[in-house]
Amino acid sequence: MKKIYWASQHSPLPCQIQWLEKHFKEKIEIVKGLNTNAEKIVNDFKKKNCEEMVVVAPLWVIYHIIQNGIKPLWADMQEVAPSEKYDLKYRGRCYKFNGFKRIEEIKIIYSDL
Repeated sequence: MKKIYWASQHSPLPCQIQWLEKHFKEKIEIVKGLNTNAEKIVNDFKKKNCEEMVVVAPLWVIYHIIQNGIKPLWADMQEVAPSEKYDLKYRGRCYKFNGFKRIEEIKIIYSDL
């Protein structure tokens, strides 16, 4: 059984669990994670001995997670019209789940204004 750390304020959707089990070809255990700062998330992930992480967080937090050697998964959610098939309705908007993507790198380039 694969332990997946879930760093999001939202619980996984049934279709997301099905996708992960199909992709990893085994049952998964969702471990509810913190959704605070990167250092706490990384420490909790390691403490709970998880193998993968799903993260919904600001880019800066994800950047620091990656800098700590973790390449998290990100849910590809596409906004669709209410008349279309959707997996999630949140704050009046409808979203279809397209799968997970692994975040390999985040490059943030700033310029002075």
